[in-house]
Amino acid sequence: MNKNTFKTVKLGKGEANVYNFGEVKLHAYKTNDLISDEVFVVEKNSKAVIIESPCFFDNNRELEKYLDGVDIAGVLVSYHGAGGTFMPNSPKYATQNAADYSENGGGKVLIDNFIAAFGDSFDGSIHNITNIIGEGKVTIGGIDFNDEIALLKSIRDEYSPDNLELRVDANGAFSPDTAMQHLERLAEYGLHSIEQPIKQGQW
Repeated sequence: MNKNTFKTVKLGKGEANVYNFGEVKLHAYKTNDLISDEVFVVEKNSKAVIIESPCFFDNNRELEKYLDGVDIAGVLVSYHGAGGTFMPNSPKYATQNAADYSENGGGKVLIDNFIAAFGDSFDGSIHNITNIIGEGKVTIGGIDFNDEIALLKSIRDEYSPDNLELRVDANGAFSPDTAMQHLERLAEYGLHSIEQPIKQGQW
């Protein structure tokens, strides 16, 4: 990410780098734990979605305290599903593959190895997935387009298309006159697909 555009909030163990895009903030929480995890929180109007989860007990409590007062709409869980005591009352989302991986596959083996290596400091409990999701998408029609572009750029600065697939849904937010201009700008960020750029019946 562009290292000149964030503010760092130092916490007891970890730290949060906060990228401000106007209506939207991206909090990149660096756990500074033994496996160097990072958790992303996308916030708008004091409501947030958390991408991934910390998995050491002290990080769980630290990030919960940092997010106190923010309405957590959900936690997206992938890779291994450890850290299940984090945000226990929030909805937990995962694909079926991710849920199976954590319960029975390589993710479970990884978690077992982490428990053996790190002992009681590691939260080896599995997140209780409340919502199985299909193909994910990011809704981009609800905020200022330049903020959306800045958010996509910050993600692409960190993750290439080979490492992270992005699909977006404009929800018909573009007019027929400006749709191509918007699509060309979005295409610069290696998106897999852009759903419904204009409303039905406008072509």
